[in-house]
Amino acid sequence: MIEARVARLEDDVREIRSVLSRLEPMIVGLVHSTPKIADLTRVEERLAETREEMKEIRGEVKGLLPTRTFVLWMFGFFVALAGLFINTAG
Repeated sequence: MIEARVARLEDDVREIRSVLSRLEPMIVGLVHSTPKIADLTRVEERLAETREEMKEIRGEVKGLLPTRTFVLWMFGFFVALAGLFINTAG
């Protein structure tokens, strides 16, 4: 009776070893194919740098665009200038 249990246990251990020997190469392949934490850290750092550069560019572009006050002032100026020409022509 004990011999039968031991034989069954030995068969189970053989089967477990067989499964593990087939799984080991797949696990090693997965470990080598996944990105490393250092790589992800570099990507995150570069992303943060890119975001900062985008903020700077937005500020520069915003500085190039005329303000609403300037646009209204220019509109008023041209209306007054047009009124002056109409007044002097007539």
